[in-house]
This record gives sequence, structure tokens and C-alpha cells, in this order.
Amino acid sequence: MICGPIRVASFPRCPDHSGWCVEVEFLDRRGRLQRSTFPALELVTRSGKFLTQLVDRGLAIHSAATGVAELLGKWQRVGHSWRADCTGWFEAPAGRMSFVRAGGGVHQSCNAAAEPIVLAAPPPAGSQITGSLSGWQDEVAARALGNPALIFAISAAVTGPLLRPAGVDTAGFNFFGPPSVGKSLLLRMALSCSGDPARLVPWTAAQTGLHRLSTEAQDGLLPLDGFPRDPDARLIRALLALADDAGAGRTDPAPDPDGGSRFRRIVLSTSELPLATSLRRKKKDRPAALALRMIVIPADHGCHGLVGNLQGHADGAAFARSLERSMRRHHGHLLPAFLDRLIADLDQVTADLSDALPRLSAEMESLLAAQETALPGALSRIAERFALVSHAGQRADPAGFVALRSGDRPRGGVASGLGVARRGRHGPISGSLLRGQQPQ
Repeated sequence: MICGPIRVASFPRCPDHSGWCVEVEFLDRRGRLQRSTFPALELVTRSGKFLTQLVDRGLAIHSAATGVAELLGKWQRVGHSWRADCTGWFEAPAGRMSFVRAGGGVHQSCNAAAEPIVLAAPPPAGSQITGSLSGWQDEVAARALGNPALIFAISAAVTGPLLRPAGVDTAGFNFFGPPSVGKSLLLRMALSCSGDPARLVPWTAAQTGLHRLSTEAQDGLLPLDGFPRDPDARLIRALLALADDAGAGRTDPAPDPDGGSRFRRIVLSTSELPLATSLRRKKKDRPAALALRMIVIPADHGCHGLVGNLQGHADGAAFARSLERSMRRHHGHLLPAFLDRLIADLDQVTADLSDALPRLSAEMESLLAAQETALPGALSRIAERFALVSHAGQRADPAGFVALRSGDRPRGGVASGLGVARRGRHGPISGSLLRGQQPQ
């Protein structure tokens, strides 16, 4: 016996018919079905690297790497598939659009003739979906009523798929304020829309991993928690990389002459100090591009920091603990449901976005106009990013994904998280979260 039960499921390749891989299915030591993808070249070089990946996922091995490589290399009558190197939108050679989620799930319009799409990157560890959508609606989304910042978090969590049709690369929002005002809670609520909120990434992970994190968050959400008061040089470089339009957040030195590695993502970030203050402490100026891509928002929009309506709880800590328990029970359902609706009528969605975004941007710009003088062109571009989040929330709410399953709904649905702008104090259009309306 060479190894545990295993079969070659497909041979994925890039749209230009290069980069061939091997997709395998196997049973781990507990009898659970697992999938893994690795470059086909590794079967020829016999380096054993592919075997390390399989063993790590639970495949039982009873021979050397050469034996497993020979077994897989001789597999016959296997179908082909397309290889996706990152999450987000994938365009097949025929022009057909699909969306690939971080866990490898693919959303495609109904077409039996379409070849499957395989995410080449290994899926993240841990549960990405648990509980139910109805449970998330009742126990998690319902807590956003009367809490515009939490409504904003849900809206931002489903904005990523709209970046490409809107022509926007990065829309970032940094919430700053003292500890225990709900900043991390806001990020975990956004994460609960697509996966496990316990997988919140600290800013320190971006010191050397911004490229990887951005790849995993392509056309999706990149949450970064706790930018430190005294960041080191590597963290400063990672922050400034978010403003690099040419690399769009690439901190690795790999050449990209045609801009093919440009990233699109929604960044939700937290810090105790405004980012410009942290940069000044290190004698660094804040680039104008960073001011556009990371809009600074004070975390003081409710009576309890980012929380205004405790919904019967004794204090903010009790509200947060209850919400955390609910998010552990139910997470990962909103984004897949949103994408199913989006991909089913993508042409109409794109047309609606083209019609709505200019109007919403004009509304947001008028709300932000009372703030201090902005950099040239900054006002309209910042307003556009707020408008895009608002439009995403509006698309999710009428579909019933985030509406309450009983009781009154807030006027304006999810978009009520973008109410009236107030004056910022920390730089051009330092953004201030647009205040929301209370339930009627």
C-alpha cells in the first residue's frame, strides 16, 4: 500500500494554458474528505513538497514521495479545470465571470458546459461556516439595529465583489480610539459575514505578510486589527504600501510590469491613534494616496464608543460578550448568499451600480462638504467609497439577507449606517462615519 485513499480530481491550468496543477481528493485519517492542489511540476521533480502538504492535511503515507508521485502521475481519464491563483472574480477565456471565495467555494451562473474552477492556494484552516443564515440574521445582524457602525461593518463586508465593476481598487476605513470602545468587535462582526470571526488578523501580521493577506482578500475583506502606537519600520512600510497604486499593497519585490498583481480589497482597520499621528511620530509624511485609501474614522459614534444601542444589556461589555457568543454560533453565511444573488444577474447588477453610484456619491459628497478643505479631488473619491459601501448594503437588505426576521426594520435598511456626516478633526476629510438613523 502506497498511501491512504486518494484520487486525482482534475488538472487545473491558467487561462493561458500554462501553470498546470494537480487537484486531488483524499480521505484523511479520520475519514473526512479533503481536497488539495499543487503544481504538476512537483510530480516530476520528486521534491516531496507536495507530499508535505498532503500529510499536513491528514493523508496516511506508507511509502516515499516517489511512490505517491508515480501513482498520481499515471492517473488517466481525468477532466480539466481552470486554475485561480487568488480569491475574487475569475474570467474564463470565453469571458464568463465567476467568483471564488477564500475557502475555495465557486459561484457561477448555471451552465452545465462550464469547466470547474479550482483555487490553487490552500484554503485557510478552521471552520469558515457554522450555524445558519437565519441564526445569523436573528442573533447577529439584529444587534446592528440602532448601531450605525455595526451596520457599516456588515455593508463593508459585502462591498468587495462590487469593487471591480465600480472601477475601485482599494477602499479602506481605519477606526481609531481608546481601548474597549468596540473597534475589534466591529471587525469581527464584519468577518462573521464571510467566515470565522475568531480569525481576526492583527496589524503585526502585515509586517511581512501583506502580499499574502491581500491575495487571500482579493475582491473581499481585509481586516487588520490594532495598528500599534509605536510601529516599527516594517509596519510603517506595510501601511505605506496600501497607498502604492502601482503595487496596490504589494510588499514583496517580485516584478509586475503589467500591473497584473493589482489588488482590490476592502480594508477595515483599527488603531488607538490616527494613522497620520503614528506616521508623524516616525517622522513620516502621510501620502495623499493613503488619505484616499485609508479614511480615518473616530470610534466615538455611540454612547459606548462604536455601540449606541445596548438592546437591553447592562453595559457595553455585556453587549459585546453576547454578540461574540452569537457570532461563534453563526458565521460565514451572508457573503455566499449575497454572491449567489449577485452572480445570478451580474449584468443587471453592473447596470444598477453604474446608475446608482454617481447619485449616491453626490449625496455623500454633499454630506462631507462641510468638512475642512480636502486635497484636490479627494472629496469626490472619498464620497465614492462611502457610496459604494452604502450601495452594497442596499443590495443586501432588500434581498432579506440582513433584515430582521421579526419586528420593525430600520428606515433605510443597511444603508442607514451612512447617515449625516460630522466634522472630522484629523486631516483632510478625516472621514467621520456617517451617522445612522434609529429604528422607527
